[in-house]
Order: sequence, then C-alpha cells, then structure tokens
Amino acid sequence: MFEWFKMRQKRNSILQRIDLSAPLLTGLSIHLADDAAQIIDSARLLHNSYVRRKIVPGPPGNMRLSLYTILPSTALVVARTGPTVVGTLQVHQRTETNLPIEETFDLSSIENGRLVEIGSLALHDSRALKIEEVLLPLIGYAFQLCTRSIRADRIVIAVQPATVAFYQSLFGFKVVGDGLPKKHRYAAGADAVAMWVDMQALPKFMRSTYRKLPSNVNLEDFLTVNSEVFQLFKLPTLSAPGVHPKPAIILEEIYVNRTPLLTQAPFEWRKNFASLYPDTDEYRWLFKIDADVSNRAARRYKVEEQVLLTDSFQLVRKGILNDVSSGGMRIKLTEKNVPPSLDEQVMVEIALRQDAPIIVKTEVKRCDLSDYTLGLRVIDPSPRYLEFVEEIRGTALGTVTGAGKGNTITPSPKTKNATPAAPSTGSFMGRDIAAGLNTPPPFPPGPTASDSDKPNS
Repeated sequence: MFEWFKMRQKRNSILQRIDLSAPLLTGLSIHLADDAAQIIDSARLLHNSYVRRKIVPGPPGNMRLSLYTILPSTALVVARTGPTVVGTLQVHQRTETNLPIEETFDLSSIENGRLVEIGSLALHDSRALKIEEVLLPLIGYAFQLCTRSIRADRIVIAVQPATVAFYQSLFGFKVVGDGLPKKHRYAAGADAVAMWVDMQALPKFMRSTYRKLPSNVNLEDFLTVNSEVFQLFKLPTLSAPGVHPKPAIILEEIYVNRTPLLTQAPFEWRKNFASLYPDTDEYRWLFKIDADVSNRAARRYKVEEQVLLTDSFQLVRKGILNDVSSGGMRIKLTEKNVPPSLDEQVMVEIALRQDAPIIVKTEVKRCDLSDYTLGLRVIDPSPRYLEFVEEIRGTALGTVTGAGKGNTITPSPKTKNATPAAPSTGSFMGRDIAAGLNTPPPFPPGPTASDSDKPNS
C-alpha cells in the first residue's frame, strides 16, 4: 500500500510539470533513420548527452556508436525538427548476439515471450527539460513500433537508478531481480537498473491510471489515441518488417569511413553480423572476414553506363563506367587518346537511360594505358549518386539480390549462444529523458493484468 501511494505521489509530481494539451512541437517528425547523416547525427547526440551527464569525458561532437546498431534487427529511431535530430533511441530485437542489456543483467526470470530492448535514448539539450515536446512522443513511437510491427511480448530497459521511479509510476515498469544497480558495460560502466514491462498488461495500466484524468495530463490519450501525435509518426508499412532499412552504403559510411569500430570487433561478431544479411559477398567485404575481398578500399559492383569526363581544361572524353562504389569508380575510355593526369579533378557525367544524368566530382588515382582504364576517387558524393550506388548494389536490408523490392527478409529471434560480446559503446534509458499511418489504434487489448522528475537515458 505504501509503495502504491509513493508511486502515485511521484506520478502526480511529474504530471504537474507537463501540459499534454499544448500545441505539439512545430515541424516534429519521428521515424526510422534512413541515411548515414541521420545515424551520424544520432550518434553525436548520444555522445553529447553522455558528456553533459559526465558519464564520459568531452569534448562534445564525437560519435557514440555501438556494434549493436548495425544488426538488421535494430531499429534506430530519430525525432527531427527539419534537418535537426532532436531525439533518438534504439529498439533491439534479440538475435545471435543477444540484447545489449544482457551484457550485464540476467533476464532468465522474464524469458517468457519475445523480448525487445529500448535503449540509447538521448535528447537535444534544448529539448531535455520539457518531456512532452520530444521525449513522450518518442516513447510513444517506440511503444507503437514494438506493438504493431515487432509484436513484442515484453520490453526491457536499463536505466540510471534515479529514474527507476519515473518508469514505474508513468508506465508500470518493474525491476528485474533484486533491482540493485550494476555497472553496465554497455553504458560506459555507469550504474544501471534493469526493468521490464509486459505489453499485454501495459494497456490496462495506462487505462486504469490515466483514463479519468483531464486531457492536459492524460498520458494514455496522448500516447495511444491522440491523432495529432500519431501524425508525427512514420511507422514501417510492412506487417512484419526487418525493422531498420540499413543498406550497405550507410554501414560503409559510418563504420568503415568514419570509425575503426568494425575492424576492431572480434572475429565472431563480424562473422555473425555477416551471416544475418542477404548479400553475402557485400557483407563479407564490409565485415572483413573474406581475404579475397577484405583489402578493397570500397566494395565495387559491376555496371555498364556511358559517361562523359570533363577535366580541368574543359576537355571532354567519352567512356564506359565499368564498376562503382560509394567512394570510387572505374571507367574505360572509349577513345585511346591522352588520359587525364594523376590527381587531376574530373567531373564525371553518368548518362542514365531513363533519368537525368548524375554529375560526380572525382579525382584520378590510377591510369592503366594497357586498356585505357581510369581509377577515380569520388569527392563529396551527392545523395543522388549514393542512391545510384545503392540501387546498383541491391543490398538494402530485406531485399534479396535479384529479387523484387517487395520481397523482404524478416530476421527472427534465435536461440542465444555463447558468442563473446564485443566492447560496446552504446547507451541506455537514463537521464536524457529529463527532462505513414493515419491514426493507428491504441495498444491492442489483452488479458487484464494489472516515479527523478527528470528521468535519465
């Protein structure tokens, strides 16, 4: 009885500080990250939140990345206002590598059903104090994703000790085991407490807790019914998606070009990751487990497109584009005349058959006069060029090479194994919480079952 009263007092204390009937943040949208820039911005936001909370030393602006992020079973969610990422979190389904939380906590007592972890929650400094602006819509998106797309049975989180009451009082989370804090390896060794909630019991908790409350504090209505909130969400349209469409081009940009994280990962991790993706050759290169392809600076794919090359003297040459990657291309000159000089910048115009040409700025790095082929490095590739490369590769997650775009592969949870975990650099649900579908239905009904004012993530 005393615990119930304590939770009610905590919940009331939090609700007194919010106004859920106020206009929503202008321009806010919430969706799965779908390009490298959004993932990089998300990783920087996460790092900055760690610096602000003194979990890791500065300076701000670095990226905090985790090997878990590149699993096909991970959804990286971003909240944006225009081009600015103002909030982020990750939703992990269990695979061969287990969940990040399992690096520290034993979940055997709640193993029943499909476990999904929500973590790596971070908010922009300007949006961390008013939880109704970004935090609550972001959590609402995660709940809908787990309910409608992943169909999770239970959600687990790892939170800073000061935020345990926040999740208990607002959403009905329970602690795992004895609830004692542990140094969580996935959160840079910070103290954390493992918590969980049953997705069948969650709707009843929300109804019994909030239904009779006025609209300005009615969290159930805000998260499960409010049509204006749902207009912010861009949920996956497939009934059972491979949650996060991470084409190889994004992984290459982040984990190969921006950080040595992949190459430092244990062999077993790289091997397991590679086995989860449909295009074996692409990911054997990306995860460096095949000697035949691991020495390439960028994975190349065969193509045959006509191109025009304009050098610094405005001399135009014709050629055929033979292979292409995100970072370079190989072109065979049609006419055997004097090629451009090494290190010379050349504008390449790719003459597509059914679309406008793509203009690419390149630099000559190799020249073979035996067959008049040029090796060119791409300089600051445009989004359109990267889309072209991605189309050539045909390796977006869930698309099997040679298959139609509608054919998807949905990774399913598999039996846990003893694969050793790689050094992690992720986050967890903690202090940052301090602070398309048209009107989806509320949480699906289930069997009846039955609070840090500035929560941390």
